[in-house]
Amino acid sequence: MNYSISQNLHFLNIKVSYTVKTSNLLKLPLWRPGRYQVQNFAKNIRGMKAFRRKEELRVMTVGRNLWKVVGAEKGDNLTVTFEYYAQHKDAGGTWVSDDFWLINGIGCGVLPEGLEEEEIQLKIKYPKDFEVATNAKKKGGKYHFENFEDWTESPLMLGRHMHYKKFEMDKVNFHIWIHGKVQPDWTKLVDDFKKFTRVQLDIFGDFPHDEFHYLILVPDFKHYHGVEHHKNTVITLGPAVDFHSEVFYNNLLGVSCHELFHVWNIKQIRPIEMMPYNLFEEAYFDTGYVAEGVTTYFGDEILFRSKAFDTQQYIKELNTLLTRHFENLGRHQLSVADSSLELWLDGYEKGIPQRKTSIYVKGAIAALILDAKIKKKFAGEKSLDDVMRLMWTRFGKKGKGYTSSDYQKVAEEVYGEDLTQYFEEVIYGTKSLENQVKKALSVLGFKSDVHYNKQNDLQTKFGIKIDQNGKVTDVENIKSGITEGDKIIAINDIQGDSKQLIALTKGLDKIQISFEREHKLHKNELDKKNKLYFKKIYVTKWND
Repeated sequence: MNYSISQNLHFLNIKVSYTVKTSNLLKLPLWRPGRYQVQNFAKNIRGMKAFRRKEELRVMTVGRNLWKVVGAEKGDNLTVTFEYYAQHKDAGGTWVSDDFWLINGIGCGVLPEGLEEEEIQLKIKYPKDFEVATNAKKKGGKYHFENFEDWTESPLMLGRHMHYKKFEMDKVNFHIWIHGKVQPDWTKLVDDFKKFTRVQLDIFGDFPHDEFHYLILVPDFKHYHGVEHHKNTVITLGPAVDFHSEVFYNNLLGVSCHELFHVWNIKQIRPIEMMPYNLFEEAYFDTGYVAEGVTTYFGDEILFRSKAFDTQQYIKELNTLLTRHFENLGRHQLSVADSSLELWLDGYEKGIPQRKTSIYVKGAIAALILDAKIKKKFAGEKSLDDVMRLMWTRFGKKGKGYTSSDYQKVAEEVYGEDLTQYFEEVIYGTKSLENQVKKALSVLGFKSDVHYNKQNDLQTKFGIKIDQNGKVTDVENIKSGITEGDKIIAINDIQGDSKQLIALTKGLDKIQISFEREHKLHKNELDKKNKLYFKKIYVTKWND
């Protein structure tokens, strides 16, 4: 099967030549690994045509990601052409500009049915001053892929502002490609990448491949995204003007460490529901707390352990994680396991108020609690490292998919005791985890305290958050009669801006709130409850 690609402004002209093997159907992936949500890549395609030699055949849409070449028969040599709108501006999309291209076969790679395992050759026509970063091998002017999955797992980053370095560790070549109008400090960058790479190799014992490529795209606008693949990761991080700032650099380390961990955890240690990938239908799984949660936890913890992050930076990352967890009231409604299953519904958008938790955030909190639990019992001689190492040898290395039950059994084997209560409360339940988090942080060497906004009684005493315009953004006091989207107009009949309204509640045990909902004015009286709202655990220091 042969692909050819050239640019037409914001579109790519794509041609696919092949021999019909089993049917006259063409299909396009419905989702991509790393984002478990229907992507509808087909909406970017226009003008699809098919030819048998010089004869044009009709192309009929028969599904949201499925076409039929009418009249095509087994053995026919066909050429299919179409334009692909390449403006999907994230690390998982296909995206072209005057200075660079990012091509992800997962979105623009149309597959003739029956040719899933056929070798693919790709010819790209691009500007002469572009360099190409990819793990795909080039022979005879064409890029070669073993099969369709290899094509979807081997993106290409092209451009005229490419920077490159590599290093070797444990006989693995790690390639760092950065595209952007920037000047990397390679000495510092490579040194820090080596630090977190060393720890990860030590955790798992070996690497699944003989090479790995970081494809880092630095656009001129603000962006933050990373996508894992077998032999590479694509990272989009901007704006370029901030490249040398401390925040940008720490974000780069954070996402890079996270994505490298994914090479083992999700690309190899994979839920049974995705073994193998079925890119053309939804793949529901309940172990997102392992795939993303454990990875999120280790992403920052490894940077701290390797000394790529100092203590203050790691505390900052921990507090960001804790804030995101405790400020998400959906954690009381849907477990992290159920939230994983429901990623396909609204996992990557805000959704309705207080509906779900985050597999990334609560999954990381769950990993922190389990890591501390194991370390406490074995005085630091065992940890979550041992769980993931066993997952690698039992499942990842053998190409065997795992279930939530499998993960629990491995964790119990490492811990040496039953962990049913942990899984029922933390993974399958919606119980508040404040006490467990405080205990875990203490075991891991951190002092923590309960933090709440002492300057905002409307929030902490009456359970209502408002933005700068007085609009209600969150409500923990569910009996208040106030809901997200209401606009606070006055407190005790005194009007004011957001700061004034908050100030008017200070020190009061009872207030009258005037608010607007659907263009109607309402008034509610609220009494202060014997509790504090929107409180969270906050790390104060580390006991070195």
